[in-house]
Amino acid sequence: MALPEALRAIRKNATQQEVANAIGLSRQSYQQYEAGTRDPDTETLARIADYFNVTTDYLLGRTDDPQTKKSPAEAGDWLSERELKALDVLTKMSDKDFAEIMMLAEFKLENMEDNAQ
Repeated sequence: MALPEALRAIRKNATQQEVANAIGLSRQSYQQYEAGTRDPDTETLARIADYFNVTTDYLLGRTDDPQTKKSPAEAGDWLSERELKALDVLTKMSDKDFAEIMMLAEFKLENMEDNAQ
């Protein structure tokens, strides 16, 4: 499915004007994307994907699955219990604490690699 068909399929009951307003475009620009007479730049494509909660792969026709992006609530489907616990801790940290933890983790990994050699 190409971009114009994907846009029409996911717009559903919203008007072109409503979608255009939500993503910061004129209605005419959005209409041109749906008509296939104009292609969005990458930033606009990302805003469209975020608005509809779909992947850019779906919009670009790389997949026919309009499956929305994975949410943290669905992480249990594709992360181990250990990874979920780490993610939970990391998302609660301040940016400063997160940066410190990441530096420590990278240091530990480098030491593990050095010791393995």
